[in-house]
Amino acid sequence: GEAEYQKVKIFFKPSKKSSLKEISLKIKRHMKMYHHYFSTSDKKPGADVVVELSEKRDKWAMETYLVKRKKRLKSGVTLGKDLNQVSRLLAGKLYSFLTGKKSIFLDKLYTVCRTKRKVKELYLSNYDGSERKKLTSHGGIVLSPTVSHDNKKIAYSLIDRKGGKVSLHYLDLETGRTHIITNRHKISSGAHFIPTGDLLVTLYKSGKADIYLIDLK
Repeated sequence: GEAEYQKVKIFFKPSKKSSLKEISLKIKRHMKMYHHYFSTSDKKPGADVVVELSEKRDKWAMETYLVKRKKRLKSGVTLGKDLNQVSRLLAGKLYSFLTGKKSIFLDKLYTVCRTKRKVKELYLSNYDGSERKKLTSHGGIVLSPTVSHDNKKIAYSLIDRKGGKVSLHYLDLETGRTHIITNRHKISSGAHFIPTGDLLVTLYKSGKADIYLIDLK
């Protein structure tokens, strides 16, 4: 059979300071996203990694020590009063130090969610779904969002609740404004951005579906 992967055990040095306790707990929760590779331990003996956090006047520092390799890294100073944001930044630095790769902790999610009015709007949240923010207020059904390669626009289909008409829109993420791309044709599928910033869309014209390239500039 295949050899079982040995998880890296991480130990956080305890602190009496309430803010450091909270940050440690938040970082542990973030690291659970990679639970196949890491585990957190309440005991220092047997730990592969020892992490010590410090804070002074909203300046946060993290020192990470690899026990077997006897290698130590100081993360530098992370500024901030938002403990959620600080924990994501520090967790990202810890993950990068241990793997040499970028974490998902600072990534954002664009999702479609049902509101209390039984409509579906576009939302932005953190990678774990926290701090969700509504981006559109159409009062209809938003479908199939797609993000441009430069992360400046999101295109999506919109079904009108009254007449059932389907239109294609995009949201400018820099200004927060929404724009209609087309509402003159029946749209059979969602849009797709190509690297140039143009949009590929399937439209029905004269009873026939074809793929069109739309310039949003």
